[in-house]
Amino acid sequence: MPKSLTTKILGISFFNGSLIELITQVMSSPGLVVVPSGPGLAIDLRRNDVYRLAVQSADVAIADSGAMVLFWRIFWRRKTARISGLRLLQGILQDPVAKDSGAVFWVHPTEEQRQKNEKWLAETGFPCSGKDGYVAPRYPTENLCDEELCQRLRDGRPKVVVLCIGGGVQERLGYWLRERYRSENQPCPAIICTGAAIGFLSGNQVKIPVWADRLYLGWLFRCLSDPKTFIPRYWSALPLAYLIARYGEQLPPVKR
Repeated sequence: MPKSLTTKILGISFFNGSLIELITQVMSSPGLVVVPSGPGLAIDLRRNDVYRLAVQSADVAIADSGAMVLFWRIFWRRKTARISGLRLLQGILQDPVAKDSGAVFWVHPTEEQRQKNEKWLAETGFPCSGKDGYVAPRYPTENLCDEELCQRLRDGRPKVVVLCIGGGVQERLGYWLRERYRSENQPCPAIICTGAAIGFLSGNQVKIPVWADRLYLGWLFRCLSDPKTFIPRYWSALPLAYLIARYGEQLPPVKR
C-alpha cells in the first residue's frame, strides 16, 4: 500500500484514505484486514504476542477507534481518516463481487446471533445457505487453530471471509487463517475482522445512528444499552491516551 495512504500509530500502519479507496484496496488485494478496537490497542497490543503480530503484519489496518484518532490529534496535532468497521462492512456488501452466490463466508460468535444475522442478510438481498456461515467455538488464549473452519473455507472458496467475533480473538484467528493459506500456497480471500459491526444492522447490537458513528459516539450508545458490559470495556481503553502520548508512531514494549 502506498505510504501516502497510511499513518503509523503505535507501530501499526493504519489506512489513511477514503472509503472508496479502502474498498478498492480490500477487494483487489485480498489478505488480512483488521479493525483494532480501543481496548485491544490499550491492552492486547502489549500483552498478547499473536495479537501484536496480527495487527502489525495485517495487509490493511483500519482506524476504527474514535479514541485513538482523537488522542492522536490531541497529542501529535495530526489527523488520520477514521473509517468504522460498520462503514467498512457496508461498503463491502455494496461491492458487486459480494453479491455473487457463495462469495462471502460469515463466522458468527453464537448460534443465536448467526440466525439474526442471516435473517437480516436474507431480507437485504444476501441469502445465506448453511455452507456460507459458521459458529466459532470458544478459542483458547494460546495456540489458536480451527481445522474445521479451514476445511469449510477450502470447500467453499469464498472471496471474502467476515469474522464477526470478538476483538482480540478475531485478529488472531484472521492471522492464523492467512498464514495457513500462505503455507499451503493457496490464494487468500479478503479476511475482514469487523467484529460486532453486522450486529448493528441485524439487531444483535444497539442501533447507532450515522451521525453518532461519524462523531465517534458509538461507544456512548453501546454503554447506554448495556452498561455492565460496555462501561468496563471502554474504561479499559483509557491507557490508550498514555500510550499514544508516550510512543506516538513507535510500537510500545511488551508488558506481561
